[in-house]
Amino acid sequence: MSQGIPYSEALATYSSREFREPAADQTGTETLLRGFHPDHIEGSMTRLRIGVNAGDTCHSELAQLLQSDARIEEADLAGADTVETDVLVIGGGGAGCAAALTAAKRGARVMLATKLRLGDSNTVMAEGGIQASVEKGDTPQMHFEDTIKGGHHHVDRPLAAQMVMDGPRVVRWLIQQGMQFDVDKYGDLLTRRAGGTSAARVVYFRDYTGLEMMRV
Repeated sequence: MSQGIPYSEALATYSSREFREPAADQTGTETLLRGFHPDHIEGSMTRLRIGVNAGDTCHSELAQLLQSDARIEEADLAGADTVETDVLVIGGGGAGCAAALTAAKRGARVMLATKLRLGDSNTVMAEGGIQASVEKGDTPQMHFEDTIKGGHHHVDRPLAAQMVMDGPRVVRWLIQQGMQFDVDKYGDLLTRRAGGTSAARVVYFRDYTGLEMMRV
């Protein structure tokens, strides 16, 4: 089996190579994006025609799925039981389970529909953590401003404002449900700083925050 070439020879060969600037037609950002990024390839994006996001741009393949006819025919539903409920939750991930628990606590009859097992969702794959302004010196206003900047000002501002205001309360609610977060020796929540933020506000549990959330 070949042992390769000596390190000194490889280093000398590498160092002797003349550095060349990229060709002019390769340095243009738009040229590179159109050539390699799926969002910028001609014909890859289209506008949605229906739903609450009508008019927004979307990948053509996803738009085709969203706007296609249902695969279930009326005949497939013939004879199926009719079930009445106050609240129908679609999806059994973190958001769906939280919505179902909240509605049930308020006395509603709740049905949750999921294509897989309860909790078998994208939430269990979330590792990083949850952002909430829980540290001293941090505020929902700072969190809101970071969110606006991070979204290049293309943000639903009322929704962002509601979410940053709810953040600390939601973390407390999760703890009350039994969710664990990493804490220091005094029992205070540990936080870390995410990219593009002005404060450390990510609370987490090891490297499987989403899985811990679904555990409870």
